[in-house]
Amino acid sequence: MNLMNLESGDWDAEIVNITAESLADKLPSLKPSATIAGDISPYFVDKYQFNPEAKVVLWSGDNPCSLVGMGAASPGKMVISLGTSYTLFAAMEKPVTDPSGFGHVFGNPCGKFMSLICFSEGALALEKLRSELNITWDQFSEAALSQQQSPIRSLLDKQFLDMKAHSAWMGESPTTIYVTGGASQNQGICQTIANIFESNVQRMSTSSSAGLGASMRAAHATGDFSLDDLEKKFTVPDSKSTIAPDPEAVKTYQNL
Repeated sequence: MNLMNLESGDWDAEIVNITAESLADKLPSLKPSATIAGDISPYFVDKYQFNPEAKVVLWSGDNPCSLVGMGAASPGKMVISLGTSYTLFAAMEKPVTDPSGFGHVFGNPCGKFMSLICFSEGALALEKLRSELNITWDQFSEAALSQQQSPIRSLLDKQFLDMKAHSAWMGESPTTIYVTGGASQNQGICQTIANIFESNVQRMSTSSSAGLGASMRAAHATGDFSLDDLEKKFTVPDSKSTIAPDPEAVKTYQNL
């Protein structure tokens, strides 16, 4: 798919010609992600007892499907996954690219575009510091919520100010940030994200966002369900999980 011109939605003639001779004659035509390719194969009907009349929607990757499964397929929402490495992905109106070359741009399977940026060793750095300080995660969270200067405060500020700076090229200002991954359960970390991005932060309960997003894409492609209705039904944030930015902290971070 790196041969595709994201803006036109078709193969990029210049790149195709450079890649291999007569390659254009061997490539299938490209279609929008919501296109129904045909009926399900008898193989899956026999082995897994699928309905033989089931339709198949064009496939997508795990990250684009995760965007849908997290309820963030429309611009104005952002997902931050707080795993071993942090990832930030969000829907985009235009196919802008990172001038520094760190952020990746995909086609959004629900239309338009999406970004994905990876920040290595995110939670690993937190765990290393917590271990060096010999404190519990509850104590770590308390320190993260404190306004005093501390190694924990410094590390979190650096991580998420960097994240905001390195995602500025997208030109998107999220009103909602959905967080997932192990560190998303830490109140202090989530409050830091809310303050730095000046956005509400919500924890999501799903642990299988790619599979859920693929299912939602299939339902949406039938034309019987709107994306908005599917998000309201299947991508509900954890109850009472909304974390609002602290106005005073926001001013401090804006100065930084």
